[in-house]
Amino acid sequence: MARDRVVDVLGKWLTLLRQCILEAQDLGEIDPNVEVAQVVFEIEAMLLAANFLFVMMNDPIHLTQARSGVENVLARLAVNAESKKKRSTHGMP
Repeated sequence: MARDRVVDVLGKWLTLLRQCILEAQDLGEIDPNVEVAQVVFEIEAMLLAANFLFVMMNDPIHLTQARSGVENVLARLAVNAESKKKRSTHGMP
């Protein structure tokens, strides 16, 4: 059935997105205390909205807005260079 295929593809996409967020946390790029499920939801919500609005209104501004929104979410979660330095030298003289 088509629905089953869509659910499968969507599940794989959300898993990939989740893995990317977890990897960014492991690399110290994203706050390790972030709720990964919430981040995935926020990003996916923006992407779905952008796609829907682009298809319905044929205006690429919605794609640009989604890109900006995703960038804003990631910037909000990013570990800045100062915090990274403190963590990497934590406990060192």
